[in-house]
Amino acid sequence: MAYSKVVASLLVALISSLISCVQINEALINLHNQYIRDRHDVLRLLSMNSGHHKVKKRANHRRRRFWTRPGRTSAWWDNFINDTTIEEEWRENFRMSKTSLRKLAEELRPYINSFFLCGKSLPIAAASSGEG
Repeated sequence: MAYSKVVASLLVALISSLISCVQINEALINLHNQYIRDRHDVLRLLSMNSGHHKVKKRANHRRRRFWTRPGRTSAWWDNFINDTTIEEEWRENFRMSKTSLRKLAEELRPYINSFFLCGKSLPIAAASSGEG
């Protein structure tokens, strides 16, 4: 009789522990789901581009439209177009030799021309001299 009371009390303790574990697990899942919902709400607010949810930019921050290397002037581009750059400078800027870049340009020419010019051919000399 005493043995059955001990077993019964152990079973009650185990069942109550299991119920507690299930409740804790449910609470953790609810917290995780709430975190995910809050995170989605924040991301949605940050991605909105209109209304009062718009993220303010710094007053003195101007967004650059094109990237330029500091110190680069129009003379550099003139030298590039006139093909008066030295090989080391060419490699530094394009990470490949002139020959490799020209081969790559020739390989890509049909795709670039068809995309930008709707199939019309554009010679390199005309493109670099501004004629068209």
